[in-house]
Amino acid sequence: MNKEVQEISEEKSAIFFKTFDLLNDTKTNWSVNKKPLTCADGYPTESFGIYRNDNNLWLGTVGKQYELMQNATLAQNIIEASLDVSEKFRGGELFGGKKVYYQAQLEDTQIANDKIKRYVTGLNSHDGSSSIGFGFTNQVVVCQNTFHIAMKDVNRFRHTSSAQQRVELARQEINRILKIESGLMDNYKRMADTKINSVITKRVIADLFNFNEDDFEKDTKEFSTKKINELSKFNEILESELKSHGSTLWGLFNAVTWKTNHQDVKQNKSLENVMVGSGYKKNLNAYNIIVDSLPTLVATI
Repeated sequence: MNKEVQEISEEKSAIFFKTFDLLNDTKTNWSVNKKPLTCADGYPTESFGIYRNDNNLWLGTVGKQYELMQNATLAQNIIEASLDVSEKFRGGELFGGKKVYYQAQLEDTQIANDKIKRYVTGLNSHDGSSSIGFGFTNQVVVCQNTFHIAMKDVNRFRHTSSAQQRVELARQEINRILKIESGLMDNYKRMADTKINSVITKRVIADLFNFNEDDFEKDTKEFSTKKINELSKFNEILESELKSHGSTLWGLFNAVTWKTNHQDVKQNKSLENVMVGSGYKKNLNAYNIIVDSLPTLVATI
């Protein structure tokens, strides 16, 4: 065996073991089956059920053309496509396996006094609700606030038969994500360098609680007791996050992500909320409102 062939063989072996470890560590070392569904009277239908092979749990109903993407395949593709930028991988399942995600960890970065963990994320849906999706996720270490941005679904990924073509598609998406994610980090720094102001704060809170910005000027008696209590709780969160992260737009943004990560969710459902639930939209809206408000040039505080 020549040196080049040996190196390729060793790399493939390393990818295999990394994939094996990732599947076991994340408890996603199971596959899915596609089974035809029948009517109550036994007649066949045009629908198929997707079932986990380890516990026979039904995950969703799909059409005849739906192509399966096994966890092992997606995990291996992400690992192989990310080797140039990552050596650490993690993942898990959402909603009992209806969705499965894998992440390649990037180099940590620093925003003001906060350490940020960064990940490229690949998300697959076993319930037929979406195609393979790529995106990026980051987490503020001190408060475990997670923010996720999903990129456009890659419809071709599931239907591509060639393993090497899938890896190349994943590599292209990861390279695209890295460019966009770099801009996200730049915006975080600009947030941290910009003092908070009442106009943007009101705009963010109005969107977060789904009421008109002008309602701030009305008597609070017009709000329901529930909404008044929710606003009061958020004001406490905001005060705490501004103390922790500084009286800046970065502190305001972390108040929103703290709410969606820790207050708006049931136990152990935080990641589901911020990746595919209502928290995802709330976080993204707050981010866009704040970024749109940033001046072109920001003076360091």
